[in-house]
This record gives sequence, C-alpha cells and structure tokens, in this order.
Amino acid sequence: MSTADDTILLRISAPLCNYVIMLTSKEATAWVAGRVPDDWFIEAPDVRVDRDEILVIGRLAPPELSGNDDEGDRAVADRSRIEAWREETRQARVRIAQQAEANLDR
Repeated sequence: MSTADDTILLRISAPLCNYVIMLTSKEATAWVAGRVPDDWFIEAPDVRVDRDEILVIGRLAPPELSGNDDEGDRAVADRSRIEAWREETRQARVRIAQQAEANLDR
C-alpha cells in the first residue's frame, strides 16, 4: 500500500490474540523498531497497533531526478521507487510478519 508521497505502509497482519492485552502500543512499536532494518526508511516509522494487525508507515528516500522534472515525472519516479522497494524487501517483510505472529501470539 502506498500514498501520494514517498510513504510506504508496511502491514503486518499478525493475530495478536490474548497477548494483545499485555502488549502495549509502545511495546509493539519498540518490537517493530527492533525488527525493521534502519535503512528502510528515512525517519523512524509510525507504528499503529489495533486488535488484528500492526501497521508500519515509513517514508522512503525520494528518488533523485534531473532539475527539469515536473509533477508527472516525480509521480512516475515515486511509484517506481515504491515498486522497487516492495520487490527488494518482500522476503524480509514476510519474515517480520511471521516473527510478529510467532512472538506476539503467545
């Protein structure tokens, strides 16, 4: 999932079952921060926790274009950056989701 800017939504669907009662949002944020590689986003990701899932929202570094780019060029470059990020991180994102399911569903 992506937004108009260089923000990536990393959805970790992990059933939190009974453990969610003991896991605070702050603890889930810390857990995610420990699992998400530091070089994925240009700033600390926003982590949102609800009963069914953990949503990680992070900003990618914007692609560098020549000085002659317009809004359309920027949109194409942003989409391309997001697509490449998704492809390159797919296995790691799946692994994080599996870890979340295993570690948070106790």
